Amino acid sequence: MDKDLVDAVSNNPGCGLTLSQIDGATVALMLEGGNDGPSWHWLVSLPDGSWAYVAGWCDYTGWDCRSGAEAHLAENRDAAMALVPDVVRVEFEAMAVAGEMSRRNTVDGW
Repeated sequence: MDKDLVDAVSNNPGCGLTLSQIDGATVALMLEGGNDGPSWHWLVSLPDGSWAYVAGWCDYTGWDCRSGAEAHLAENRDAAMALVPDVVRVEFEAMAVAGEMSRRNTVDGW
């Protein structure tokens, strides 16, 4: 599991996901953000068979100080992709075609 996703969810309890929901989850696609920089974006397959699109940000001190995250749940991967902002979706689709799971975020999108 991606440490930043765990930190984003655990430090933002109102984000729409809980740690128990992501326990055993698989990150399918991720745009890696940076402290005081671009946001993180994750497309996640949850253990119950549903999917989530999660976006988050944090300041220079990390997730436990000033940060934000929001999650959107969907029944399947296609439905989750439909929840992703266009600029991020284009990156996710290019990553999927290239067989990449992770890329540095150069588009932001949140």
